[in-house]
Amino acid sequence: MTDTAPAGFGSAPASSQTGLLRKMDDAQARMAEARPFARMRHRAAVLDMARRCMLSDGGVEAVYARIEQLELSGVFEGTDWADPDNLQAAMAGRTLKLSDTATAMLEALNHLRMLAVAKRDYFHPRIASEQAHNFLSQVVGLNLDLVFANADEASRMRAGNMDAVCRKLYAHIVRNIGHDSILDTLIAEIWRLLAQRPIVVDDIKAMIAQISVWLVDGNVGQGTDGVTSVASTGSGGWGADRLVSAVFGPTSGCREDPGIDVYKARISAMDTAGLAKEAIAFARAIHDTGLVSAYHALFLRHILAHAPALIPDALGLSSTGADALKC
Repeated sequence: MTDTAPAGFGSAPASSQTGLLRKMDDAQARMAEARPFARMRHRAAVLDMARRCMLSDGGVEAVYARIEQLELSGVFEGTDWADPDNLQAAMAGRTLKLSDTATAMLEALNHLRMLAVAKRDYFHPRIASEQAHNFLSQVVGLNLDLVFANADEASRMRAGNMDAVCRKLYAHIVRNIGHDSILDTLIAEIWRLLAQRPIVVDDIKAMIAQISVWLVDGNVGQGTDGVTSVASTGSGGWGADRLVSAVFGPTSGCREDPGIDVYKARISAMDTAGLAKEAIAFARAIHDTGLVSAYHALFLRHILAHAPALIPDALGLSSTGADALKC
């Protein structure tokens, strides 16, 4: 086995992990030659060596260079990752963070596969480049804590140093895709999903929450990789602002996201005109995004007791909807 990256894409590994890569290549070759029923045993060795490689300097890049060969050798065979077009971004992040080491490593390798497909370094028969890019944008958007995690957070280390693997993995993804590209794609995907007016929006709201953190985080604007983010370029912030405000500050009374207790005190002190203004703003946010803020629920409880005539306005009801409410 050679100790250089396989032909196709990627760069040669640094000398520090040459031995690890040679062992991983050997394990990968044994997995490729094994009968299907025996591949699970060889896969465990491949995953362990890949994990150890990714912990070393330049190791993520070296494993990335081998991802097509790893898949062709059967690393995903017989697993949920065998069908990349069916994978869900929300599940991917949870798997990476919460699963056992071997399962998390399968997800880490899937991240690298998606990156290779998104960059057109790997032409996959089951998933297009755009699909892979959208998948990664959603995954990163849901796990921005891994993008901005500090290396000092040793207390969060899991078995096998998987937290360190995750941080290195996400740094590599962001370097290759860019903050601005990730955020623009994520925002576009959220608007596409919201256009369908889904009933369950927990994952969407989680992505918006992470976007809000990204936009206000002091580390954003000029990433550690030198990539300027949307927060400073403004190349997608308008759509992001609408989403964030719909969830965390849809009205003038809660624009700065003051917290439930503060907002409750504010609306208790409002007169009818002030409450009417709040009601219209809440309705506008609903119609604009299909999302509802926690402040909206508090507001509805308040006017139910003190100004019930404003309920149709707060819900943005049409005349037909108002008639249905009366019934």
